[in-house]
Amino acid sequence: MKKYTFNHPIKLAMSGGGFRASAFHLGTLSYLNEINIIEEIDTLSSVSGGAFTCMIYTLYIKQNKQFKDIYTDLYKFFKEHNLLKESTSIIGKDAPHTMTKDYNLITAYSRLYNELLTKDETFNIFWNDNKIHLKEIIFNSTEFRTGNAFRFQKSESNAARIGNHNISIKKDIARKIRLSDILAASTCIPGGCEPLAFPFDFYWPENTIPEPVLEQFKKPLPLMDGGVYDNQGIESAMLADGRDKNDFGIFIISDVDQPKDNYYSYPKDRPRGIISLNMLNLTSIILFLFLIGSSITLAANILLSIKTNKFVFWELLFQSIIPFFILSALSWLLYTTRNNIAKALIKFSPVVGINAWNDIKHLTIDQFLDMAELRITSLIALTSDIFMKRIRDLIYNQIYRDKKYKHKRISNLIYDLAGKTRKVFIEECRPSQAIIKTANTAADVPTTFWFNNKQDLKDIIACGQFTICFNLLEYLLRKEQHHALTVKEKHLIKTLKKDWKNFCLNPYWLFDKHSTD
Repeated sequence: MKKYTFNHPIKLAMSGGGFRASAFHLGTLSYLNEINIIEEIDTLSSVSGGAFTCMIYTLYIKQNKQFKDIYTDLYKFFKEHNLLKESTSIIGKDAPHTMTKDYNLITAYSRLYNELLTKDETFNIFWNDNKIHLKEIIFNSTEFRTGNAFRFQKSESNAARIGNHNISIKKDIARKIRLSDILAASTCIPGGCEPLAFPFDFYWPENTIPEPVLEQFKKPLPLMDGGVYDNQGIESAMLADGRDKNDFGIFIISDVDQPKDNYYSYPKDRPRGIISLNMLNLTSIILFLFLIGSSITLAANILLSIKTNKFVFWELLFQSIIPFFILSALSWLLYTTRNNIAKALIKFSPVVGINAWNDIKHLTIDQFLDMAELRITSLIALTSDIFMKRIRDLIYNQIYRDKKYKHKRISNLIYDLAGKTRKVFIEECRPSQAIIKTANTAADVPTTFWFNNKQDLKDIIACGQFTICFNLLEYLLRKEQHHALTVKEKHLIKTLKKDWKNFCLNPYWLFDKHSTD
């Protein structure tokens, strides 16, 4: 029989998906640590929510901290903080180091990351003398100038760029970047955040952007979430593997993408009303004329009262002056709103323009809203689900069609044991109802940067733990049917079987073992 080697190294890609992803990957790492193979990982590629876990894991081991510190601090962070709520309290405050000179949402996130997690550490820490087991550390973002991945990476290979083949940053410059800004670039969700402008939104030593950077980036480079380009971080890990001439053991893809049975549902029909767009338009014109006429009448009354000196100030103030300003403001608001709508129609429909009005003015308001809702909801489904699914399929096809990775890849998916999608090929790997229930709950947690309750956090971490146990066990048992395993692999199978039985009895046994509550 052909000898099969599973020693090292392990390539691990950690997907995006908000705190759901962060917690699932924490669970995955905690189990790899439990079975003493975590230090066989030589490549970590992370995206968005996965970047939280990757950032703290890599930072802490560079600081000679233990895994229990990583687990405890991340668990506490996920349990106690609502990033959206905390960042909104910062928005608008002075931020002289940013392009806008005040905090927007993504620069507020960066400030929180720095205060709560990275504590002023810069990318330079990954170049210190403390040797660790990781050869490749990658935080993925996307740059919106050329539409490519933008990788903040520390690599043992001189061929690795910080950036991409179009736009790159020199290492001596990159080492000055705060880790919180790198994390912000990877978690900058399109539609939810503004683009992060490099280098103008980044914090630099002495609040001064280095001259070489200003020379290279005369215009800001917009950076956003790495999930736009590759939400699993697979391609970056494959590129890193291509720079390494040595063989590897397994390639693990830790992914919290949520499967859907239906990507788009038609909105409920509105009952057809009787008010048409033309009626609404005529009503707004009449209202505008009424407001103007009332404002003129009030102005005349004010002037007459002042001229004849027959008025009581407080009566004149509340009966004429204040109503005059209110009606004038409403007149201005109505006029500018109509004017802006007309300009928008011409701008976004330059061919048809305002002439389209004659064709649509007979529509009722409800018919028009139905048309608008169908367009908006289908566009959201396209960009947030269908488009992302297509990218995911293309990225997965890269690794599943490459013969180099055949029999060496493990997809560790949050819904693997949810009882909806995956068949269990080996009977002794069949999950218990307790595991299926926990996995279902974990897979349904929404993509947010906060947890609504502590139980969701517990379910997801536990799901990461028992899912990677299941996948490693099934992987090795299936390989055992065709290859002679090493002594280490045989010993690992025994450990995995024992742990899997424990998970089937109590999906939270490992979580409870490390509980910090």
